[in-house]
Amino acid sequence: MKKKILAILSRQGSYAQRLAGDINRNKDYPWNAAAYTDERLLKDSLTSGKTDVILMEEDMYDPEREDMFPNPGIRLILLTEDETDLTRNPPCITQYQSVREIMEDILELCGSQRKAPAAAAGIITPGLVGVYSPVGRCGKTSFCLTLGLMLAEQEKTLYLNMENWHGFYDLMKINPAVWKGGDISDLIYAIRTRPDQNFFRFSQIVQSFKDLDYIMPVRGELDMRNVSEEEWEKAISECMRIGGYRKVILDMGSQTDDVFKIMGCCSRVYIPYLDDAVSKAKIRQFRRALSDFRAEGVAENIRYLHLPEWKEQMADDFPMSLVRNSYGAYVRKMLTEEK
Repeated sequence: MKKKILAILSRQGSYAQRLAGDINRNKDYPWNAAAYTDERLLKDSLTSGKTDVILMEEDMYDPEREDMFPNPGIRLILLTEDETDLTRNPPCITQYQSVREIMEDILELCGSQRKAPAAAAGIITPGLVGVYSPVGRCGKTSFCLTLGLMLAEQEKTLYLNMENWHGFYDLMKINPAVWKGGDISDLIYAIRTRPDQNFFRFSQIVQSFKDLDYIMPVRGELDMRNVSEEEWEKAISECMRIGGYRKVILDMGSQTDDVFKIMGCCSRVYIPYLDDAVSKAKIRQFRRALSDFRAEGVAENIRYLHLPEWKEQMADDFPMSLVRNSYGAYVRKMLTEEK
């Protein structure tokens, strides 16, 4: 069945475009969204009969104008800067909330029995380990590399860095301008354009730290913006299939529109944190987001970690030196506890 149109009318064009884009990215919603800043253009589009909900900026609504939207079959909802009030006529929804909350209010008003879809709908992949943190400078990448090196002592393991700002080339003392070994964007490009070349591209870009395999992350932050969570899932799946890995460590940043969906594919997710007040506040906000986005399945697989303080100097044989320092002792103890 073809979807109806949810029209968004607002003088704040960027807000309307972002809201429409977020709605359209979630294929489970029963509408396609379209953004407008001009009432006349919106009224012209209504002649098609495809629009059945209008989400309109409150300041643009004139209750004295009977000709504003004469079609009685269209549900009019106002976007307000005040609190949500679904009992008003027309009902009002505050624009200062998440897209999911906005859509839940709209679904309720339209009498739909459907709930907003759960955030993490991925199929859990055995051996896929995600590491993410809303807290900066908490040792996440050092933990990932230490974990990967130790797991690689027992079974075939791959490390993938998915961050926008990873610093990986500087850590490895590599000049990105002269690096010819390729990176993860080469595999993603092959998946998009020549999937029959996936094996060839993978074999060209995989590198190793002793027993731990890795693929260089993208060179520029802009390269990450156009990679969807579906493409990440496909790239990860292809790496596991082609490389025969028993474990894949995902060093995650906020690089996709729905980081919870990637987490939902992981059999284990580690969340490092720090003890200061700001870090604890960020962790509390993250926990609330898990609840708000109905990501209970993700929450069940999360382990929160307070990592040891980094005291050692960067060794010449980094990252292999990690297994010898406080991170190595911490990860060995953690893995023993989890057996």
